Formats: sequence, C-alpha cells, structure tokens
Amino acid sequence: MVQIKDIVSIQVTDRSPKPLVKPQVAARVKLKDAEVVFYTGVDRAILHVVLQELTGNVPQYPRA
Repeated sequence: MVQIKDIVSIQVTDRSPKPLVKPQVAARVKLKDAEVVFYTGVDRAILHVVLQELTGNVPQYPRA
C-alpha cells in the first residue's frame, strides 16, 4: 500500500476578544536610561518586584 503525503497549508488566527477600553497609564518611572510604564490594573506583586529591582529599596506593601 502506497501512502501519499500531501502538504496542506494552514493559517493560525487569533480569535481572542480585543479589549473594549484602551488601558490608561497609571504611573511612569524614569531612571537614567530606563523607563517603565505601569497601566491601570497592574498586579500589586508585579509592581512591587519591578520597583524593587529598579530602586533596590522598596518597603513591603501591606497584605490585603
């Protein structure tokens, strides 16, 4: 039995819903050549880690 191997082209599309509202800038941090922009809705833990890495001195935020 002979099998024929066909090449079939496919296209991958992103069908995830687009955000209804464009996120707004909540904070902008500039240090020397680095600039970090935080948007509304950023997770507090991520915000804390990024600020700690940039400044090296960020106090712990209270746990909610």
